[in-house]
Amino acid sequence: MPLDAEQLLVERQRLVWPSRFLKQVGGFQEASARMHEDTDAAVRSFLERRGMKKGDLAKFVEEAVRWRVLDQTLAQTKTRNVKSRGRADRRRH
Repeated sequence: MPLDAEQLLVERQRLVWPSRFLKQVGGFQEASARMHEDTDAAVRSFLERRGMKKGDLAKFVEEAVRWRVLDQTLAQTKTRNVKSRGRADRRRH
């Protein structure tokens, strides 16, 4: 059964940020993340070339995480739906 919008949000929160990594800051969840220094340099360079400032890194990472979670959630849902359809087809025969 496909997930509705509210279930997707709950699933995203569960998958992305275990509570031990979160800290409430002015209405936002603050999280710590580590990345390889080469990745950090590449991302910062990418943002600088596009005229973004230092504070834009958090926005960039948040957007990237949201897209990744959406991608993973859709892939899981598609897989579950395919398996579900397969079971339903076998029951009909």
